[in-house]
Amino acid sequence: MSLPELPPRPDRPKSTESLHCSDVELPQNVDLLTFNDIQQLLQQQDMPKEYAKRFNDNLVQDISNKSVAWKAQAEQLIEGLNKLAENKRHLKGELDSFKKLEFEYMKKWQDLDLLINSKFSNDALKKQLRHNVINLDEKSSHMVNEVPVTDESLDLFLEQYVNERTEYHLQREKLATWEQQDTLRLP
Repeated sequence: MSLPELPPRPDRPKSTESLHCSDVELPQNVDLLTFNDIQQLLQQQDMPKEYAKRFNDNLVQDISNKSVAWKAQAEQLIEGLNKLAENKRHLKGELDSFKKLEFEYMKKWQDLDLLINSKFSNDALKKQLRHNVINLDEKSSHMVNEVPVTDESLDLFLEQYVNERTEYHLQREKLATWEQQDTLRLP
């Protein structure tokens, strides 16, 4: 049952205070209350809330406790996620340094492999042996052509010359054997 709207009384001054009740849900049996009771309830909304809360105090307490527990769990999860993020940043830094070390290792390995191949490969060693043979031949030729020999130094000169030529022939024989073995290996 709704109340009829009445025009304002002419003997009363118009009130500037208005009561907006459009946002307030009224209970089912509100028509049992008087207009003054409804107006008083609307002005003092906290009183019915406190009254209703008394009936559900255990339920409210349980929900409040669960809410606190969920909040604590959420805070622990957030803390765990923050630790995981920090660990991730730390591990990413370590991974970057390991990748850098791996790159340096690979570069040094390639440099070492190139050095070993250039110094100790079959072709490099043959080339070095050829240079030694040429140098020994030139050195012995130089001794014969340009070193002055006196009677006193003749024995020393001959000894040095024989040593140089012996070394030359040994090196030349090694080179010839090596080259011959390489030709035999090729299919």
